[in-house]
Amino acid sequence: ERCLKSIPMREDVEVIVVDDNSPDIDAAKTVVNKHRNATLYKNKGYGAGGARNIGLNEAVGKWLLFADCDDYYVDGFLEELDKYIYSDNDVIYFNFYQYKEGNNVPEYEKVSNYIKECAEGTRSVDYVKYRNNTPWNKMVRREFVQLYKIRFEEQPIGNDMFFSFQVGYLCKKYKVIDSKLYNYIVYKKSLTKSDWDEYKIKTYLENKQKFNGFVEFVGHKEWCHGFLFLCLQLYKAKDLKRARNVLLYYFRHFFSLPKVRQKYTAELMTKVLNLQS
Repeated sequence: ERCLKSIPMREDVEVIVVDDNSPDIDAAKTVVNKHRNATLYKNKGYGAGGARNIGLNEAVGKWLLFADCDDYYVDGFLEELDKYIYSDNDVIYFNFYQYKEGNNVPEYEKVSNYIKECAEGTRSVDYVKYRNNTPWNKMVRREFVQLYKIRFEEQPIGNDMFFSFQVGYLCKKYKVIDSKLYNYIVYKKSLTKSDWDEYKIKTYLENKQKFNGFVEFVGHKEWCHGFLFLCLQLYKAKDLKRARNVLLYYFRHFFSLPKVRQKYTAELMTKVLNLQS
């Protein structure tokens, strides 16, 4: 409800809400019905990626914005984005605030700093295109997404990563602005941080391999994630049980995981060549 309240009820704004198999669809209807421009759909796919793909398929507007239901926009965000709705850009990258659950003071976030420095011209735009894997701080032209058939992956972790990377790689014209228009909330027990079964662990490690394949493809081999980076991430998570299970899976599949990278890179190159032709 907080997220929807942060979106002005303007006639030129279409709001699509996708219920991701919640136990109480009637409660969702009650909240959505308070916003006269909002329409509710039920997710027929898998997870957040499936929900976002439904939104993509149903949208009819010129521009796309993505929001997570537990985040919200800052006051006046549309007035700032109105400056670019008649531009010929494929994507507008904007900045954001990050808060920890229960804390009203924004914290430092390196991606936010990348956006600031890129907008100032002191850092390469590649840091925004390829190290910024969230969809909610972008305004993307819908025709551009449809033209290149860019969709979210329907998997438990990282469904948005390669959507964002493809947007960055394929966009011809873009704008990076330092305006902070979105409030991102970090929860202690989010869906991606809890209930790590073997499928989630497999997806997590495969994403690392696919990330390495992508950044090498775009000329940034120095960004590839190695074993020490993986250990550091698991240490920061402070979840010893999950860290142990991830490392055990990693060592059990040590020789097969690199094949994921090779396969993804080959598929990516094929897709790009087909799009360019």
